[in-house]
Amino acid sequence: MRHFFITATAAFLFTATPAFAQQQDNNSLLPDGYGQLIATLGAVSDYRFRGISQTDEDPALQGSVDWAHENGIYLGLWGSNVDFFDADVEVDAYGGYTFSHKGYDFDLGGIYYWYPGADGSLDYDYIEAKAAVGRDFGPASAQIGLYYSPDYFASSGSALYASFGAEAPVMDTGFSILGSAGYQWIDDEAAFGNPDYADWSLGVGYELYGFDLSLKYADTDIDDNRCPDLCDATAIFTVSRTFN
Repeated sequence: MRHFFITATAAFLFTATPAFAQQQDNNSLLPDGYGQLIATLGAVSDYRFRGISQTDEDPALQGSVDWAHENGIYLGLWGSNVDFFDADVEVDAYGGYTFSHKGYDFDLGGIYYWYPGADGSLDYDYIEAKAAVGRDFGPASAQIGLYYSPDYFASSGSALYASFGAEAPVMDTGFSILGSAGYQWIDDEAAFGNPDYADWSLGVGYELYGFDLSLKYADTDIDDNRCPDLCDATAIFTVSRTFN
């Protein structure tokens, strides 16, 4: 259940996962016209996906490798440690197509969430389709997205997630204000373990010596009696670096 690293960039600032793949200029790793390869490595104090901890509130190491072509096509792999019953690793494979029209950036794609080593009867693995649109308004930028799975995590039926994310710089300080909000609809709430719910986050980001840093407050509206530890409010620190 990937949330943090945005495909083809280190813009890890929003929680709706995988979000916009940005077209990049060529680098020296590939011949001219063959696109660009980008790698990102990072760590997070608590890997939360749509507001719910995937690591039992423990830290996670995460990384991605992305390929993006100037024609808008992108592919990538992302991985993280998790702490589920019978699963310690998550690997996400994703791809899609980005394009711009009248000042808006569109992203259409799909994501496959894979938990290697997990018992197949648990049915952790699933796919999602993604449609997102974003716009740069000058000092601030924002994006909205929809993610649909016909057979969501742990055989919980069809699921739909709507997300919103925004970023705005704080004058000339180098800091940015980061915010996100989303709502998850799930067909079989009993199988998933939680009802339909909202999640949100608010924080700050900063770049220091080539590292992207963020500190945010994240929470959900799931009742503490249903999810006392994994869904409660928390502060999350993230550090990552991109290589291209």
